[in-house]
Formats: sequence, C-alpha cells, structure tokens
Amino acid sequence: MKHKVIFIVVMLITTVSGFAQKNNVDSLLQAFKSKDFDEAVLEAKEELEKKQKEIIPVLIQLLQSTEYSKLYYSTKLMYPGTKRFIDESYRVQTIPYELDWISIRAGWLLEALTFKDFGFRSTAINIPSIDDIKLNNRIEMNEKIYTLNWQNRQTDEQIIQSRKLLAEKVANWWEQNKSTWTRVSAIKTALQSNNEYCIIKALDFMSDYASYKESCDNFYELFYKEIRPLIVLLKHSLIMSIPEKIEHYFDKN
Repeated sequence: MKHKVIFIVVMLITTVSGFAQKNNVDSLLQAFKSKDFDEAVLEAKEELEKKQKEIIPVLIQLLQSTEYSKLYYSTKLMYPGTKRFIDESYRVQTIPYELDWISIRAGWLLEALTFKDFGFRSTAINIPSIDDIKLNNRIEMNEKIYTLNWQNRQTDEQIIQSRKLLAEKVANWWEQNKSTWTRVSAIKTALQSNNEYCIIKALDFMSDYASYKESCDNFYELFYKEIRPLIVLLKHSLIMSIPEKIEHYFDKN
C-alpha cells in the first residue's frame, strides 16, 4: 500500500510539472505573439531562446501561421514597415524582419537560436545618416520622422506564399539534424560557414549575452577546446568585418 501511495504521488508531481512547463511555454508564446514589443515580445523571445532544442519543433509549427499582429510603436525598435520618430539619445534596435507577421517573427527567433540564415529577413537596408534625416525628412510635433528604405522588402503576398516553402525548408533541416543538434554545435557550424550574417550572430551571442552562456549546453567546458580555435582561424577571414569583430570580442573577454 505504501509503495502504491508513493507511486501515485510521483505520478502527480510529474503530471503537475509537465502541465506547468507546458503552460509556461504556452504563456511565453502568447506574449511572443503580442503587439507589445517592449514589454512582452522581446522578453518572451529571450526566454524562449533559452529553451534551445525544446522550442525548435514548436517554432517550426509557428512558421506556418497566417497571423498578423501589428506591433505598437516603440522607441526601441526599427523594422521593415515602421515609421520612426528620431531622438538621437535613443539606442534603437534595427531588426531586419517583418515582425508584424507571426511566421516571420518565429523565423527571427529561430535564426537567432540556431545561427542559421534560412531566408526570413529583409536585407539591403539603406540607413540614412542623422544629417540626411535632418535635411530630407519632415518635422511633426517637434520630432523628426522618416521611414527606412528596405530595398528588397517582400510584399504581404510574397510573405504569404513563401512562408510554407520556408517552413518546409526548416522542417527538412531539423529532421536531418535534430538527433545531434546543440547550441554549441550550432555556434561551431556558424563559425565555420562562409555566411557573414551567421558568423556575426554567433560572435555577438558569445560576447554580448553572458547570461545565455549559462543556459547553453556545455558552453564553458567546450569553449576553449572546440570554439576558441575556430574564432582564431577567423582572424584570417576575407570577410572584412570579421577580423575587427574578433578583436573587439577578444578585448571584451
């Protein structure tokens, strides 16, 4: 009888724990899909990213979403389609993803987590200088206003048509890599790629997100043995921005 009671208690604890974990992911996803970037989306993105391998299948499902969630205006964010109020004292994040579309928002998180370039972002951004902004843009309510020129920005129709293809591409990649993928292996793959965007994503992760290192499987154990040698090799990279990025990285660490 005693063993039976213990078994029931263990089962209850396991069930409650699993339910709480599911609810935690569900609540984070709900926040991630919200309209409030500053107070909900960004924090949820960071928490979901820490879940690493667990969250990838969930994000792959989200890539199929047709949901559109227009973000509220934020002084901290600049992304395709936004109109900006310029205040030179602000440090604004420029995120090259159509974040109003939940499928692209999931792609943004997925590429940040895996250091891969699956094709979810907009590129060829033309960022004007402060002098250009003062010269060429109108004044409203004593604030300077301008819109970024995203030269290859997708139309809504193109996003709707391409999301299934991109979701399929990611699903195929995951099927081939899910048994061996870790965050550390993702860093190593990125550093060995010829993709500037992926390399810089991995370097930025290691230099700027110290708290994430603690949740990155075996990061400290494997850094000097497997990761640092790859960074040293990049000192000879022909991609001009990489050697400078590495010097900055070593200066900080």
